[in-house]
Formats: sequence, C-alpha cells, structure tokens
Amino acid sequence: MLENFKIRARGHGGHFGVGSRARQTGAVLALLAAAAASSSDSDSGGTLFLGKNLLPWMVLALGGALVAGNLAAIVKPPATSKDGELGRAPVGRSLTMAGIGLVAAIWALASLVSG
Repeated sequence: MLENFKIRARGHGGHFGVGSRARQTGAVLALLAAAAASSSDSDSGGTLFLGKNLLPWMVLALGGALVAGNLAAIVKPPATSKDGELGRAPVGRSLTMAGIGLVAAIWALASLVSG
C-alpha cells in the first residue's frame, strides 16, 4: 500500500497542489483505518489502535485542523494570489468552518476526558 502511495506522490514532480493534499489526507486516514482494523482482530488478541477512543481522537484532530487552518487563512492571507484565486479567504465561511471545528474539538475532548 505504501509503495503505491509513493509512486503517486512521485508522479507529481514534487509539487503538491490542493487536490493532492486531499488525496494525502485520504491516504493517511486509510492507513489509520487499516491499522485499526488489523489490530482489532479478536483472533490475535490485539487491542484497537489508539484504544477504544479512536473516533474521538480522529474528531479532535480534524476539528483542531479546521480551527487552525481557517483562522490562519483569515489572519494571514497569502501575499500574492494567482489568476482566478481569491486574494483573501471569505471571512464568514472561514469563521463558520472554524466554529464547526471548535464544536467538534470540544466534543472530542469531552468524550476523551469523560471516559
């Protein structure tokens, strides 16, 4: 599985655009899911990857990324924009997405702390 990912990443000539970042994130999530599935075999007696709290940890990571990424887009927009791109992130949409990420991160933290 990793060899296939390396070949695809190498095919971009070292330049990763927005679309390939989504593919990289998908590949990382697929690897985490595969690790969780392989370690949860009842025959092997193994434990689940990151314990029984895999979902709250994933939600915490994604929620935190939503908050950090959207606030960074508002606070520090790119110095120059390419043709056809916005010069600045839409503030309303970015704040909404950061709020959704904050709610998700708070829910995940509450789930992890409560048990």
